[in-house]
Amino acid sequence: MKLSSILGIRGARDKPKDSYGGSAYSFLFGRSTSGKAVNERTAMQTTAVYSCVRILAEAVASLPIHVYRYADNGKERIYDHPLYHLLHDEPNPEMTSFVFRETLMGHLLIFGNAYAQIIRDGNGRVLSLYPLLPDKMEVDRDEHGRLYYIYNRYSDENPNFKDYGRVYLREQDVLHIPGLGFDVHIGVSSRTGAAVSGAVREKLKVAAYCRVSTDDEEQLTSYEAQVSHYTSHIQQNPEWEFAGIYADEATSGVTTRKRTDFNRLIEDCMAGKIDYVITKSVSRFARNTLDTLNYTRQLKEKNIPVFFEKENIISTDSKGELMLTIMASIAQEESRSTSQNVKMGIAFRFQKGQMQINHNRFMGYTKDENKKLVIVPEEAEIIKRIYREYLEGASLLQIGRGLEADGILTAVNKPRWRPESVKKILQNEKYIGDALLQKTYTVDFLSKKRVVNNGIVPQYYVENSHEAIIPRELYMQVQEEIARRANLRTGNGNKRVYSSRYALSSIVFCGECGDIYRRVHWNNRGKKSIVWRCVSRLEEKDSNCKSRTISETDLQDSVVKAINQIITGKDDFMDVLMKNITAVIGDDFDGNIANIEGQLKELQDELIGKANSSEDYDTTVNEIYRLRELKQETLEYNAEQQAKRQRITEMTDFL
Repeated sequence: MKLSSILGIRGARDKPKDSYGGSAYSFLFGRSTSGKAVNERTAMQTTAVYSCVRILAEAVASLPIHVYRYADNGKERIYDHPLYHLLHDEPNPEMTSFVFRETLMGHLLIFGNAYAQIIRDGNGRVLSLYPLLPDKMEVDRDEHGRLYYIYNRYSDENPNFKDYGRVYLREQDVLHIPGLGFDVHIGVSSRTGAAVSGAVREKLKVAAYCRVSTDDEEQLTSYEAQVSHYTSHIQQNPEWEFAGIYADEATSGVTTRKRTDFNRLIEDCMAGKIDYVITKSVSRFARNTLDTLNYTRQLKEKNIPVFFEKENIISTDSKGELMLTIMASIAQEESRSTSQNVKMGIAFRFQKGQMQINHNRFMGYTKDENKKLVIVPEEAEIIKRIYREYLEGASLLQIGRGLEADGILTAVNKPRWRPESVKKILQNEKYIGDALLQKTYTVDFLSKKRVVNNGIVPQYYVENSHEAIIPRELYMQVQEEIARRANLRTGNGNKRVYSSRYALSSIVFCGECGDIYRRVHWNNRGKKSIVWRCVSRLEEKDSNCKSRTISETDLQDSVVKAINQIITGKDDFMDVLMKNITAVIGDDFDGNIANIEGQLKELQDELIGKANSSEDYDTTVNEIYRLRELKQETLEYNAEQQAKRQRITEMTDFL
């Protein structure tokens, strides 16, 4: 085992692993009169101090080093002495001469002292030199006046040395270079000098941030472990003041919008309530590179470091931002990859007809222990009522007001029913037992914004995936009624807004111009009455329509009379009706599809033949495309005609 491993020390350019306490961060914090923390390590986080130390250390380390011995004629340079190899080439197997001297010079400038342990063999020959951390070294004399050194190995990252962590070293086993001081043995550090000049020692207010992205049992265990660990660790450090644990549970790290405790942490830091922040890793802090850099820079302006334990990065370090950018980019890429994998998994389940539906905002259904949709009888009655009232002529607003009057709450337990909410229920295919999957999609994994899917990503329609509340025929009638109301046009082509306020609203049309009749209160020469009048005459000053105004009583009597005539003379009426149906719809629309399919088959055979003989087939392909479009249009037309026939059949059955 290497000596560095035994003593718990590392090379000068290495940083402590898995710890922010003990030798690396458990140091004597001091504050200047300005309230800023002053110590050897926070001083190095200042650009000016770091630059000065680096320039001096590198300058000294780059100077040539030679070994001389005294001769009769003075001194001479030697290259075969064992010390030459140690000082000029390799002081120990882990460090070059440059790094070794740079490290000692850095220790000397910052701590005021530089130490290295001298390792010898059995004959006393020097084998290697290992730097020792100055803030862990004590110097004293024994009863005979001889110097000895005490190196403290114990720290939080080396708990095994707690009972025997003090190593006693003889004077001849330590290379000690003291700096400027008040005695011949101990130099004064730059921080100690600042303290002597009037700095006030205060505890550092330290807080920790924890986060897990899901509420899975395994992650919740990690969440609890993080909170417990950082709480005890901060409270056990006598030089730290516990500033709190800020923790977000089951929240994503790609955005800070829903991370309540994270935002509170930043606010408290800006308010001066926190001096130092600890977090497990960059990915726990944020999975968005921009957020990571923005917030760490904000804190850096307030001289508040963020220590990332796993990556061993301090945000205020000169190299910290570069490393932080790299690690944050990796964390963001991991999040993107995870998001992509989840999307693919959902798409595969959709292709198999496996639904993924949030039933918490879905009236009429809940999920059983197998996560299958099951009907909630009480809510199903509300859904049936909405469909029934709509087909009876009620508007969306009227249906909503009726539900509010009866004290019925929405799917999210709100008392107010908006017309848009009622319409969504009327258009939701899940109430007939089907499911259209991927109606919306996430634009990107960072914003997590969901938008309506207008063909950007595939959709999947699953029939009979669960028990239906509304019969399919009734659902289709509602869709037809929605389309009719949305495209209500008069005989002259004007589009009108549907109204169901009165029994005859939107169903009485002008025989002269084809526009609808509207109910109005009329005051004719002081005589008030309710009449129905052509809208074109009401809205257009120069209307050419000459249709007369009808009193409401006369109109209602005429409607009742017409209905009675149809019922009493239904035989004659049925003959006329069937003739009109035959004239308008006809019986030959199914033959068109068969004809088109026959032409398509011939063209496809022709296309194969031309392709095999390397002939030009562009004209054939274009004709195939044209016939396919014609086939689609014909199918839609036939479906519309069939719907009309169905309506007329229902009327015939009624009569």
